[in-house]
Amino acid sequence: MTALARTDVPGLAVRLPSGEWLPPPIIEGTFLINLGNIMRRWSNDRFLSTPHGVLNDSGADRYSIAYFHSPNTAATIECLPSCVSAAHPARYASAVYRDLVLEFYRANYFHQKGHRSSAAEMVQAAE
Repeated sequence: MTALARTDVPGLAVRLPSGEWLPPPIIEGTFLINLGNIMRRWSNDRFLSTPHGVLNDSGADRYSIAYFHSPNTAATIECLPSCVSAAHPARYASAVYRDLVLEFYRANYFHQKGHRSSAAEMVQAAE
């Protein structure tokens, strides 16, 4: 989960399920909360993660400080009991958070040949 304090400088856009990109409205005194992939797993797809990005073409400086909140790396992630029923069985198997993060990194960040970092080496050692 990410909490983002908003300012009047535009740039943030979220992708709707239709594929359309939308700048969320700026409501003074509020935070924008973006749910991540773990919330999707916990809620059995009831709450979806939101693809998002920033393009600042306003000509003004844009600053943001996001607060990220994640589970303990050793936590077991499984569908919450209130989100599972006979009509809606769990769509995801239980998994350790660390493994899910490494899977995400493998799929999204370590795809270029020759990438070297301690995190990349940890992923390669785990395979």
